Amino acid sequence: MAMTCRGILALPYANRLRLVAGASGGGNEIRWGHILEEPKYTAWLKGGELILLSGVVTGDREGALLSLLQDLFDREVAGVVLNLSTFLPAIPPSVLALGDRLGLPLFEMPAEVRMVDVSQSIAFAIFQQRQKTGQVEGALRDLLTGIQGIGFADPFPNDLEVIAGDIDKGEALRFLLRHLGLEASQVLAMGDGGSDLPLLQAAGIGVAMANATEGVKAAADFVTTSCDEDGVAVALEKFVL
Repeated sequence: MAMTCRGILALPYANRLRLVAGASGGGNEIRWGHILEEPKYTAWLKGGELILLSGVVTGDREGALLSLLQDLFDREVAGVVLNLSTFLPAIPPSVLALGDRLGLPLFEMPAEVRMVDVSQSIAFAIFQQRQKTGQVEGALRDLLTGIQGIGFADPFPNDLEVIAGDIDKGEALRFLLRHLGLEASQVLAMGDGGSDLPLLQAAGIGVAMANATEGVKAAADFVTTSCDEDGVAVALEKFVL
């Protein structure tokens, strides 16, 4: 069952929020919670986020708030939490009216409630739900996608490796070979997951474990036994000893 805007009102800390506009969108699915301070960064949004807005930049300026809410709606966010503070003492009536007209849920958050507590509560609930349905990987991708320099490797089902986007194990091996003055033909490399694929392709002999993904096994020069069956020792005895 997906986490919805209406559903977060049952969560710890988030139960202090009050839905003040856009109730018709209460069933919108929340894919992630995102604290937004600078409106110019809305281009990073992917849709489905619950936006937590402090008002530090927009303050209580109606024009700025209306423009931002329209932008967020156009980017298909799930809803918006407005944190009452010295920057935004009260939500202007025109902003509430826009939320109702768009069907964009707007939540009022008391000043004494910390945004980080609300965002963590929502994130934890989403992780729990996705874990139950085998979607932890999707949750992590949602969290990290868009961060500059980040890439992913997919070793196995329900397993995700986060790597530097412009670097892989094959490039690392080539750097090491140059540093040591060696040739690729002098290297035996072994692996089992997606991040190992460039390494096996760069080595003189690439060995895949029997438990490796099909793509890794297809690219390998030799498939040894599994990790549980001393596959490394088997490969070393065959090619080195």
